[in-house]
Amino acid sequence: MPPSSSSAPAASQSAGSPDELRHQLVDRLIAAGRIRTPAVEAAFRRVPRHAFAPEAELASAYADDVVGRRFDAAGRATSSVSAPWLMAEMLEAARLRRGASVLEIGSGGNNAALAAEIVGEDGSVTTLDIDPAVTTRARSEPVSRRLSR
Repeated sequence: MPPSSSSAPAASQSAGSPDELRHQLVDRLIAAGRIRTPAVEAAFRRVPRHAFAPEAELASAYADDVVGRRFDAAGRATSSVSAPWLMAEMLEAARLRRGASVLEIGSGGNNAALAAEIVGEDGSVTTLDIDPAVTTRARSEPVSRRLSR
């Protein structure tokens, strides 16, 4: 399903700090019924999405849309950060709890960081990806370092 019509376009988000933009995005996802539980809300409010798409403008990073990370010669995205509405729906459907173990296939980092926030220190998140560029970045810049931005 595409994002709901209640999602504000990126242009209207052009001003504001990353924290402000993140909280505005979460508020829109709640209003659209995408975030339904306190655990998913808390994770989205804590994890800085822009840290997982450093090449994107802040407004694009916090738009309720996919953020392209790499592109082929024709300009088509070959790697992306999933749209927030989709990540929220997946996390809600997974019904993750503190202490759970999670296996994520296809990791750009943002969804793994959200899952890790939900399962907490007693839980674990393992991510796998076939794209060497993604796995190299994940190894060179751990999620914990990106969360401190």
